[in-house]
Amino acid sequence: MIALKIPQALFFRMRQDLARAHPFAAERVGFAFARHTRTDGGVIVFLQDYAPVPDEQYVEDATVGARINATAIRQAMQTSLDKDAGCFHVHHHPHPGPTGLSRTDKQGIPPIILSLTQLKPQQTHGILI
Repeated sequence: MIALKIPQALFFRMRQDLARAHPFAAERVGFAFARHTRTDGGVIVFLQDYAPVPDEQYVEDATVGARINATAIRQAMQTSLDKDAGCFHVHHHPHPGPTGLSRTDKQGIPPIILSLTQLKPQQTHGILI
């Protein structure tokens, strides 16, 4: 079992950031940083911080809701190293109904998570929508 704990103030900060309009992207992206602990029942992941992707690090691409550049990914990786923390790619699908990974998400985000996992294999990394 994996449990995810997000402090309320951090949760609302992430939601507020992800709801902001962007000049051309249809959705926002950020990275959350976490530590974890192992228990008899599994793993508890504690989100500790969040970094929004700056406007200038989005790539204009009408085929996807949002595309970020390599600088955004490198900064997330460096923050993961600096904080000795796991890293989660975070974005919001603001539509009704169940939320899940889109086809684009399934293709584009796992390579980012794999890179983070290779960078800090002792930490927990993932995707939050």
